[in-house]
Amino acid sequence: MQFNRTSKTIQAFLLTSALGLGLATSAYAESMSKQPASGMDASSFTKMDSNQDGVVSTAEAKTAGVSAQTFASLDANRDGKISVEEYVKASAPASGKTN
Repeated sequence: MQFNRTSKTIQAFLLTSALGLGLATSAYAESMSKQPASGMDASSFTKMDSNQDGVVSTAEAKTAGVSAQTFASLDANRDGKISVEEYVKASAPASGKTN
């Protein structure tokens, strides 16, 4: 009888541990999805905008080490410049909401 009680206690402990680990992993994954992509914050935009005209040109982006593919993905309106608005929108986490 003692073995059966110990076995149930171990099973309950393992189940509780597994549930706790699952919740912690889920919370961590959610917090990471809300983080902007590496290096994409207001200070990095300011650094890239070397002439401080409020937009990042292809030349400024290239000097900052931004690939042509990344530049194209940030340049939402395809005008050859990345505005503050485009940069902020690209660096904001996807919320799953549509406007």
